[in-house]
Amino acid sequence: MAEDAESIKGRKANEVELFFLQAEREEFVAGLGRMSDAARQLITSVGVVAGLYLAVLQFKIKTGAATAIDAPYLPVILWGCTIVFAVITIVPLPYKHIQNSPKDIARSLAKSHRVKWWFLIFSALTFIAGLVFAVKSIIPT
Repeated sequence: MAEDAESIKGRKANEVELFFLQAEREEFVAGLGRMSDAARQLITSVGVVAGLYLAVLQFKIKTGAATAIDAPYLPVILWGCTIVFAVITIVPLPYKHIQNSPKDIARSLAKSHRVKWWFLIFSALTFIAGLVFAVKSIIPT
């Protein structure tokens, strides 16, 4: 693989190589947008699921079918964390970089991509954990 890089180094890139370089650049930028879209979907999902959860709890309390619920607040707290992580994923994070330095700007963008990815992962995991605890607190064992 290193030999291929050396043989390309001294010549101009052909059309196929330019196509894949451009595709990589576009994919990187589009990935940031897709992460923001996924975070927005998680925020919407939290609103819907939390509303359903609270409605079911209220119904159980009114009908007297409520059994001892261990931690009815835990799913809501986890979904709150989901929203916080998702908002951090959406909001552009400021990263210091040297003006007019492509290498430093690339480093900054790569760091932004990596940080947003982890916040999106944490957001999804807290959402799923909230679902698990919500189901566990609603359905009697």
